Amino acid sequence: MTKASVHQVLVGSAGLCITLGLPAVAAAKGPENDETVAAAKASKLFKRELKRDQLQAAGLGQITLSPGVQLDVQGFVQATALDARPEITPLLDPKLPAGLLRGAPIYREAILELEDRLVVDRKLTIDLAPGACARADKPAAIADLCFTRNPAKKLSKAKNADLLAIRAKLAKSAPETIVRGTVTAAQASSMTDEELFDLLINTGARTIHQISVVPRLNIKADAVDVAGLRGFGGKLVAAAVDPGLVVSCPPTRAPS
Repeated sequence: MTKASVHQVLVGSAGLCITLGLPAVAAAKGPENDETVAAAKASKLFKRELKRDQLQAAGLGQITLSPGVQLDVQGFVQATALDARPEITPLLDPKLPAGLLRGAPIYREAILELEDRLVVDRKLTIDLAPGACARADKPAAIADLCFTRNPAKKLSKAKNADLLAIRAKLAKSAPETIVRGTVTAAQASSMTDEELFDLLINTGARTIHQISVVPRLNIKADAVDVAGLRGFGGKLVAAAVDPGLVVSCPPTRAPS
C-alpha cells in the first residue's frame, strides 16, 4: 500500500487571499474563495461539514485515491493549517509587541465532505491596531499585512473618487461614531487624504483565506482544470494516474 505524502497530493490548493475588512463607510468585494466554499455547500454532492478532530471517527482520517494509494488526510490538514505556517506563527506568539493587534488572531478551519472530493477551508483573521504599520518595531509578519503607497505618485482618480465618497459618508455620520480602532468620524474627517487612506487600508481586520480541494479519486491532468476542481455541479471523472499529480489553483489577492 502506497501512502501519498502531504506534498505529493496537494490538489487544488489555493494561494493565500488577503482581504481588507473595511469599515461601514467602505465596502469590499467578497473573495473568490468564499464563493467556492458557498458553491461546495450548495452542491447536491455535499454531505457534511467536519472539524479536524472528527475526521478519524468519520472514516476520513485516510482516503483511498486509487487501488494501493492512500492519502493521510488527518496529516494533510494538520500540516497545512494556517496556524502552523512559519510566516504566520509569529502573529500567534504571546511575546508579540503590545499594541500591534487589537485582539488575539482567530483561526477557523472546516473540512467539507462531498461525494467525490474534500474541501479544506481555512481562515485566519488578524485585527491590526491603528498605527501598527507605522511602527518601526513591527515584525515581518505584521509588515506583510501592511500596504504601502509610493509617496512620489499621486492617488489615482478611482482612489480619489473613493475618498470623496467616504468623506461624504463621514460627514453624514455622528461625530462620535467609531471608524477604526478609537478613531471617530470627526477625527477621520479632519485627516488629510493620505492619512485617511492609510487609516482605511492599514487598520482593522485582515483575513487570510486558503482552501484546498482534494479529489477522493485520481484524475487525469488533462481531464479537469482548476475551474473543474471548483465546479461542484457534477462528479469528477476517475482515471488512474501517477499519485504524485499536483494541480494548484492560482493565488488570489483582493483587494489591493
